[in-house]
Amino acid sequence: MTHDSNLILSTSSNTSHILWQSFDSPTNTLLPHQLLTRYTTLISSRSGTNHSSGFYKLFFDNNNVLSLLYTGPEVSSIYWPDPWLRISDQGRTRYNSSNTAVLDSSGHFISSDNLKFSSADFGLGPQRRLTLDIDGNLRLYSLDETTSNWTVTWQATSDPCKVHGICGPNGICSYGWGAGTGRGCFCVPGYKIKNSSDWSYGCELDPSYLSGDAQTTDFVSLSFMEFFGYEYNITMGQTFESCKKGCLESAKCKGFLFKYADPDVANHSCYPKSQLLNGKTSPNLRATLCETKCFSKGEKWFHPL
Repeated sequence: MTHDSNLILSTSSNTSHILWQSFDSPTNTLLPHQLLTRYTTLISSRSGTNHSSGFYKLFFDNNNVLSLLYTGPEVSSIYWPDPWLRISDQGRTRYNSSNTAVLDSSGHFISSDNLKFSSADFGLGPQRRLTLDIDGNLRLYSLDETTSNWTVTWQATSDPCKVHGICGPNGICSYGWGAGTGRGCFCVPGYKIKNSSDWSYGCELDPSYLSGDAQTTDFVSLSFMEFFGYEYNITMGQTFESCKKGCLESAKCKGFLFKYADPDVANHSCYPKSQLLNGKTSPNLRATLCETKCFSKGEKWFHPL
């Protein structure tokens, strides 16, 4: 065992000839001076008590960018860095194929894609670890030796609902709003939780919500909400009724997002969805969306029952 907690197996005649070392086989944690490379991956645990491989990975993707990936039972998607933004706009670069990242003893992390961050208590002293937690968030911890407690000194995202798959298919993530002070999940109207002990399975259709008339289909408005990804055939210049009609006529349409662009009808846009995944809601979400994507009428979600 080395001073930096690397367990090494070497030949008795040559200690510099390493046959195996624990730093080459990380699980969910990276220690100071332990390299993360194109050949290594951090994988979250399934739960706090189940330490088998979970649904989240930290790895270098095919564009040489250090990324967080959700790999669920049915779908997978990268959620960090923000997939809707250009890599260059987030201070990263694709143009370095060395694919290495390391945390040093002072709490500074640097990656070959130009990702850099430091712990809030930057400096020599505390023991530190970088861990991919069961909720899909990457966090840097520092040890307070007086209390033996690990304190978060950096995290990849401050919004836990940005993590993909956290509430499963047809599930909506809410943080500090309608779910107490922490993060919670609920189903879209017409659906019920599939596995009450594990939200990653999401929600399934609730037969009690189905109409007795098979020819009758209606829509439910879901305000202050969005589902990321899985749209198809995005079109501009549509009316709300034409967007709704298109969804009703498509067997793969599970719902749609209609974005208003007052007063120019030509800029109204229709986002039909093949799946309702990565749902999130917030009391401030509409204002955020309107600042970047729309005007005073805002946005509303609709899904057919």
